[in-house]
Amino acid sequence: MINDIIIFKNGELELEVSVSKDREDVWLSQEQMAKLFSVDRTRISRHINNI
Repeated sequence: MINDIIIFKNGELELEVSVSKDREDVWLSQEQMAKLFSVDRTRISRHINNI
């Protein structure tokens, strides 16, 4: 399956985001999520491990 790449911009924040063809799924890396929420990547990793 081929995904489209979109650019998410919000002020100074700019992320390349992979979006599934049917536009129902958006995938961010841990690093991208950390940038989005202005936290360290390890905090994202901890939350994922708790799921």
